[in-house]
Amino acid sequence: MVDWSLLFIESCGLLTLALLISRPEAFSYTFIGLLAFDAIWAFVAYLAFSPDAREQRSEHKWAIINFVTVVVLIIAMVALDAVDPHKPIATYRWILLTTVASARTIWDYCWCWSYYYPAERKT
Repeated sequence: MVDWSLLFIESCGLLTLALLISRPEAFSYTFIGLLAFDAIWAFVAYLAFSPDAREQRSEHKWAIINFVTVVVLIIAMVALDAVDPHKPIATYRWILLTTVASARTIWDYCWCWSYYYPAERKT
């Protein structure tokens, strides 16, 4: 039930992202919050449910991937907010978010490929 509740909360975050699509600053910080929530959730799941072969578990990898992405995005957003407000910051923000989210997804697939596409077992 706890896992379902956390998944429900995360889906509410995704709905919030959809509603904030026209507000790039709010969208970016909500996206960071959603990734941070997911990183914490993955880390707790890793500690609680995978005592054997911990370094091989996908939860550990997802927690690291999302944590690094959150740190990169926070630094980038703070840097963007420090730039002269007369420049087209919204466009830079969308380009940055799209680039980092795409790189995060590629990193996830490369590192967790065996989880998503397990090798076929010959019987």
